[in-house]
Amino acid sequence: SQSSQLYLQPVKNDHAYFTGDNFFVTCFTTDDNIEKLTWTDFESNPISTDHGR
Repeated sequence: SQSSQLYLQPVKNDHAYFTGDNFFVTCFTTDDNIEKLTWTDFESNPISTDHGR
């Protein structure tokens, strides 16, 4: 598994915690070879939820 730099927008130094709620995050990378993105929680477990409201 290869790692690359991931950028989130808008760029903020704030931390927000959403428990039991859905939200959207926009991200991008400058690496042209990225084929897959996996979100992980604070314990490095994959987050597999792929729907919102």
